[in-house]
Amino acid sequence: MWHNGSTNITGCYNNKAITVTTGQTGNFYLGGIVGRFQKPGSGVGTLPNYIKSCHNTAPLTVENGSLTARTGSVYLGGIAPHSAVDTHIEDCTNTGAISTDRLSFNYVGGIIGFTSEKVEIKKCVNSGSVSVNPSKDINLENYVGGVVGYANGTISVTSNENKAASVTL
Repeated sequence: MWHNGSTNITGCYNNKAITVTTGQTGNFYLGGIVGRFQKPGSGVGTLPNYIKSCHNTAPLTVENGSLTARTGSVYLGGIAPHSAVDTHIEDCTNTGAISTDRLSFNYVGGIIGFTSEKVEIKKCVNSGSVSVNPSKDINLENYVGGVVGYANGTISVTSNENKAASVTL
C-alpha cells in the first residue's frame, strides 16, 4: 500500500513472504504492513499516520537481479520502509528476516527503514534478522538498524527492543 494522506492502521498482520527481484533502475519501497507514507502535494496541513498493534512474521527480500552498477535506493522495513510525513508506530512486531543484496543506497530497519519527518516509535519489537549484502564490492551507502535503519528528522524511540540474532552489513 502506498498512501498519500492521513491513515490509521490497527491490528494488521502479514504472514506471506515478499521477494522482489529487480533488474531495473529506480527506488523500491517494501514493508510488511505499508509500502510508503508520502506527503500529498506540498505536504502543508498533513495529518499524522498511525500504525498500532500490527505484526509482520514473513521474510521481506529485495534481490539485485541483473543490475551491475549502483542505481536508486531500497527502503525496507518490517512494518514500514519509508515515512516522509509525521508517523506514530506503536505496539508493533517484526519477526521476519529482512534482507537485500541490491546495488543501491540501502535503508533497512527491523521496524522502519527510513524516516525524514517527525516519527514516534513506541513499544515495538524486532526479532527478525536484518541484513544488507550487496552482490558486488562497490562504494555504497548502507544504513542498517534493528529498529530504525536511518533517521533524518525528529525521532522519538521509546521502550523498543531489538532481539534479532543478527543485524549485519
